[in-house]
Amino acid sequence: MRILALDLSLSSTGYCIIDENYNLIAYETIQTKAKNFTEEERLYIIGKEINRLMKEYDITHVCIENSYKSVNIKTTQQLAKLLGISTYLGIDNGLEVHTVSPTVARKHILNKGNATKEDVANYIRENHWDMGEYSDKETKTIKKTSDIYDSALLGLFLLKKIELDKIGRASCRERVSY
Repeated sequence: MRILALDLSLSSTGYCIIDENYNLIAYETIQTKAKNFTEEERLYIIGKEINRLMKEYDITHVCIENSYKSVNIKTTQQLAKLLGISTYLGIDNGLEVHTVSPTVARKHILNKGNATKEDVANYIRENHWDMGEYSDKETKTIKKTSDIYDSALLGLFLLKKIELDKIGRASCRERVSY
C-alpha cells in the first residue's frame, strides 16, 4: 500500500508519499506562480504532476485535504477545482480516494483540532520524519515546508484509519466465527 497525501494549493501543493510501514517514500511541493501562468495552466500543471506521482510511485490510496473555507471566493473556487481534478485523477487511476478535513486529522493525530501548522510540523519531526525546518514562507535561503508537513499529517491520519478499520473488521470476524 502506498498513500499519496495532498495539501492542495494553487501556489504550493504539498505532497507526501508513505507506505504501510510508515516509510517516507517522497515529499515535496508543486509550485506555480500567477505571474507566469494563467489559472487554467496552473491547474493543468498541478494535475499533470499529481497524475505522474500516482503512476510513478504505484500509489494505491489518495488522501486529499477537503476543508476549504476562505473569505476570498476566488481562492475557494480554485481549491474546489483542484479537489475535483485530484479526485478525478485518483478514480481514473483506480485508486481509493479519501478526503479529510485538516481539523479532523489534527484532532486524531495530535489530540488537538485547532493545532497550528507549526504544531503539526513539530509533531511529525519528533515522531516520524524530519522534512526540514518548519517554514510557512519561501525565501531565497529557506524552503517553505508547511504544506509538506500538512500533507504528511493527512497521510498519517489515513494510514492509522486504515489500520484501525482492519483491526475492527478482524475483531468483527472473530466474534462472528464463535
